[in-house]
Amino acid sequence: MILGGAAFKCLVDGCDTAFPRSYELKAHVKRVHDRWRPHQCLWPGCPWWFAAPYNLKQHVDEVHHGKRPYLCHHLGCGKRFARKHHLKTHRLTHDLQREVYMCTVEGCDRQFVTKDGLKAHIESHNREKPHVCTQSGCDERFATEKQLIAHMKRDHHIDKPFTCSHPDCPKSFTRKDHLERHKREHDESKCELLEGARCIHRANYPVLFRVQV
Repeated sequence: MILGGAAFKCLVDGCDTAFPRSYELKAHVKRVHDRWRPHQCLWPGCPWWFAAPYNLKQHVDEVHHGKRPYLCHHLGCGKRFARKHHLKTHRLTHDLQREVYMCTVEGCDRQFVTKDGLKAHIESHNREKPHVCTQSGCDERFATEKQLIAHMKRDHHIDKPFTCSHPDCPKSFTRKDHLERHKREHDESKCELLEGARCIHRANYPVLFRVQV
């Protein structure tokens, strides 16, 4: 559903709603997509939860079983898709004879008729896997920190992948939250050196601040 003069499009996979103002988009995402999700995918290593059993079944069929029930009948094509709207988008490549922009993420068969559509879709993959390997030349991403740590140990032989970036500090940590706690110690030490200055730094929790005079 596209509203008149809409400039802010919902980037949730499968949703084509757009709004003329950003706050309307935020309200839509919170109301429609960010609901409580009690149904957990029990597939080993999968972090996804869903609002309804149907959504969970669709996820398992598509992602874990690789089901592609929607077939393109265009002469010489024969491609199959997991969802009906994916097939509908694909058909545009035949009807309009446009250049096709294909998703390069392994295991994904999505195609788009615009670069912007592909870009928004790639961003959805990145949101699914926010934990990025920091090793030079490695672009692996993971859905959970646990998977990232396992990758660092297995492929890079690094037991403590989270390294402090503070000058002259050699410390590394097995978990990201341990690194963040350590970084706050540097902030507190810096404040102690600023005698007589007004110093603001993060305290024990990221949302709290302490003022020293």
